[in-house]
Amino acid sequence: MLIVSDTNDPNFEAITLPDGEKSLCHRNLAIMKYFVENHSKNNWEWLFMGDDDTMLSVSRMMEIIQCYENYKGGKIKNCIYH
Repeated sequence: MLIVSDTNDPNFEAITLPDGEKSLCHRNLAIMKYFVENHSKNNWEWLFMGDDDTMLSVSRMMEIIQCYENYKGGKIKNCIYH
């Protein structure tokens, strides 16, 4: 798991965003750019972006990811709405 923050906190290993990335759109783009530039060397396949008010069902997310993984290189069937 990678944590991205706009402030440096010694309690967390977090990647801090460069100064100037203050708007939500710019922060999201900076996170996606970091992911694209670093996913190969870190063996990352998926990017999930959430914040302090995001609710996540990990089991449901894993079902969706598994559905896509099963159809890599082929036609993706109805993965989300089943």
